[in-house]
Amino acid sequence: MLGSGLNSDFNSEKINISEELNFLKLEEDRYVNETKKYNLEIVFQKEIEDVETLGNDVESESSELIISTGGLYSTEKLEIISASKVSIYNQCPLKYYLTYEAGFSKLNSLQHTQINEQSIDNEFDEDTADNLDDLIGENLIEPDKNTSTDFDSALYGKMFHSCMEQNLRYEEIDKFINTDKGIKDLEKYTDALKNDLKKIQQSNFAKKYLSIPTYKNEFEMYIKENDYFLHGITDRIIFDKNKIIICDYKTDNIESKEIKKHAEYYLMQLKFYLYISSRLFSDFEIFEGNLIFVKHPDNIVSIRYPKRELESLEMEIQEIILNIRNKKFDKNLPHCRFCSFSDSTNKCIIN
Repeated sequence: MLGSGLNSDFNSEKINISEELNFLKLEEDRYVNETKKYNLEIVFQKEIEDVETLGNDVESESSELIISTGGLYSTEKLEIISASKVSIYNQCPLKYYLTYEAGFSKLNSLQHTQINEQSIDNEFDEDTADNLDDLIGENLIEPDKNTSTDFDSALYGKMFHSCMEQNLRYEEIDKFINTDKGIKDLEKYTDALKNDLKKIQQSNFAKKYLSIPTYKNEFEMYIKENDYFLHGITDRIIFDKNKIIICDYKTDNIESKEIKKHAEYYLMQLKFYLYISSRLFSDFEIFEGNLIFVKHPDNIVSIRYPKRELESLEMEIQEIILNIRNKKFDKNLPHCRFCSFSDSTNKCIIN
């Protein structure tokens, strides 16, 4: 069949295949057809010579067999490391694994944002997993088990950040509420938004920071390091002379005495933002980060890095990233009582 298709006799010493092929050739500013004839000669090898084999008297080189039973790992190239990922890993490496590696990010979001499952599904379908990462990043604190689910804290957080992004005054909240037709029962959040925005806008924080004219709201930052990317979105970045100031708003419904405890969960996220900004804006001399809990806007939690001290910040961030990429997912047992991946006795669900 092959001989028939090639129109050749395989009993001969060789076969010749000849064919004309047409090409398009560019001449000046137009293409023209060009025909070339090609010949292919195939010589048949009909006899196979004997090959001398080595006898048993020839010593063969041998090496000791090494058996490795460890896992095979490779780092993901062009991976995106976000502020939320670094913060979750800093809380507990195993929690990071369950959230991002094992695929339980939706469960984690559902647990600690107190939003209903349909809302999670809508967010996931609309904006992919990145939106879930944002939800986790804005709600790094696990909820109190006794907290009512009637008030959707995740939704409220998104609404508050939207108001701050648009620089809305608290007097404009009714207009803002009426323009958003996609979410039910928005009216019940009106009073909370008015009160929190009024506190912010009449605070000493606003007089000191929000009055600085050179700023960007919801500023997205990317940098490439080695074979991966670092990514973060700051609520507000301010360019004040030789200083970068990052402001991160937190809508946690807490008392003032709880600020120090809650700030511990968010400080790594803030450090991550400062590190990226120091890489992007290397001409600045001072990098300052502020956590603003909107219920208590004048109780600011601040960290500050002069340019000469950035090396320590870089080492801290890089150590976490290296552990993430090397897949070191140990338990942080003291975190279990705060974690959504613990059981009713505050023990980790992973034995």
